[in-house]
Amino acid sequence: MSDQDGGLEEARAQFIRGELDGALVAARACLAAAKAAGDMTATGRARTLCGEIAYDRLRYPEARDELKRAVTELESSGADENDVRYARASLGIVLHTLDDVDGATAQLAQVDPDPAAGPAEDLTVAHAGRWIVLAVLHQAFGGTPRARAILERLLAVMPDSDSDSDDARRAARATAHLQLAATLQTEGANAAAIENEERCVELRTSLWGPTNVRVLMAKLSLAQLLLASGRTDDACPLARDAMATLEAIGRADDPRASVAHATLGLVELTSGDVAAGAKRLERACAIEEKTFGGASPRTAKMLVMLAQVEATRQQWGRVMGLCKKMIPALRGDARSTDAYLSACGLDCTAHIALGRAAAGADRLRDALANLDRRGAAFSEELRRMIAELWLLLGRTEIATGRRSGVSTLERARALAMDCGASDILDAATNDLEHVRRGGGMGLKSTS
Repeated sequence: MSDQDGGLEEARAQFIRGELDGALVAARACLAAAKAAGDMTATGRARTLCGEIAYDRLRYPEARDELKRAVTELESSGADENDVRYARASLGIVLHTLDDVDGATAQLAQVDPDPAAGPAEDLTVAHAGRWIVLAVLHQAFGGTPRARAILERLLAVMPDSDSDSDDARRAARATAHLQLAATLQTEGANAAAIENEERCVELRTSLWGPTNVRVLMAKLSLAQLLLASGRTDDACPLARDAMATLEAIGRADDPRASVAHATLGLVELTSGDVAAGAKRLERACAIEEKTFGGASPRTAKMLVMLAQVEATRQQWGRVMGLCKKMIPALRGDARSTDAYLSACGLDCTAHIALGRAAAGADRLRDALANLDRRGAAFSEELRRMIAELWLLLGRTEIATGRRSGVSTLERARALAMDCGASDILDAATNDLEHVRRGGGMGLKSTS
């Protein structure tokens, strides 16, 4: 191995450990040396790592630009196919994050032309990374069966063993367990997901110690899984301990720490401490806004969580203020439809609570019209949310004396029937019968 290759491998090892500042310095040094030597393959490999580091620091446009150049450099130099596919898969993930779905799809087609292919028996650690990144790209597109097959195969050909002295292999397995946990959770297999997440935590802790940032983030991810499985008593101490360690090592305000604060916030809320949960979510939102700006869909999704908490506390003025920030950011983002619907419902409810029902109805009707204009096919869950909002709108219009309320309730009824939401169907039917008998109606919850 040349000094240059050794330097890049050490830079990658730092990156895998989560030591991003040191990894970036080392990767840039390797990039400069490769360019000076006129070695286009080494230049492309070093630039790939620079792009990965930029992505991990949430600098998505920078990551995209670096990885595009890396792909060009690697292909033009006739580099190893594994290096090219790794760079392309990494680029695909970045493009998908930036909502360039067509661009991401093009990368996926080139890095996974054979859906039946998988990691070979003689898989090396150097090649394992490409398969993991490919699985993550499939996850981004919702292709969980393919992602799961890749990761399960990878773990099968890289057997799990506590006696394994190859740190790189153990680190690769830890990441594979982490990504497999995410895939299994998406499929609803929470018990198996927890097992994989626990193994990731064990491997990373044995490699890097309990205060490593990647260990702590894996613990918080495990806490989320435990919480989703109803194991609040197990999730609470794990999340609190991880967050306390992040604060002790001075990493509690890092860009990625927003997820940590949000996770602990959900844990606190589930355990009944609403005030503590709200404070954690506020801190998470502050980090998101600092990193991405208030107009980012990612920031807005975090604000939806905070607004939902404030609604339970009946802080309606606060809810309305949050909705004004998040609805414009979510309005045009097709991948945030669930958050957009939640925000619109919260906004209307806040207007009603503050005695501004007519304005709330106007805003909600405009939001639903925006969805109609998209002409998109929605999942059953989203169709249920839409039916519920039409029911809320119909009730609000009836209560404010608008004749359109009847036709709105009829639409809510039809939508509920279409998605099998029997509770919404019954509510809309009962409301229509009541109105047609000449009765008015107050504003009431659909829940």
